[in-house]
Amino acid sequence: CVFYDGGGYDSITASFWGAQLFATPPGGLTLYSATAYLHDTSGAPAASDCIMKVYSNTTYSSYGEEYPTPDAVVATLTSPASVTTALAFTSAGVSLAGSTRYWLVLSRAAHPATGSLKWKYGFLSASETEIIPCDDQNVDWRYSTGGVDGYWLPTSQDSPYKFAIN
Repeated sequence: CVFYDGGGYDSITASFWGAQLFATPPGGLTLYSATAYLHDTSGAPAASDCIMKVYSNTTYSSYGEEYPTPDAVVATLTSPASVTTALAFTSAGVSLAGSTRYWLVLSRAAHPATGSLKWKYGFLSASETEIIPCDDQNVDWRYSTGGVDGYWLPTSQDSPYKFAIN
């Protein structure tokens, strides 16, 4: 998949979480970092209040259609030292199974009650630099309006959140 700047952003808060689907290569992946690209840092909470988790994938059915959605927490990544437009979370190395879908879920702590992370979304473009390999089945994303695991709503299919994994 290729993502470029364009589109806009969602304001991620304690009650509005963003989730981006990705797939691992056949040999698996050891995840050392995940970066969420922000529109800007104005109004952002302290870095220690920023939360990035890796979730497993499941599907749910609605009106005869199957939809991927976040399932269970696989890992909680370490928050960055400061908030920048490339918000990089780290880990000591999370082993992810090969040819498997996972979700990056960005949220922020419930307290203090102010501040949001403006997670950018972009459009698919064949003329831009590739960030992660994927196919049409791996560009889905969801949001949670209650900030509660298990209640995920679909968004449109043409503007995935901007992120990178390493």
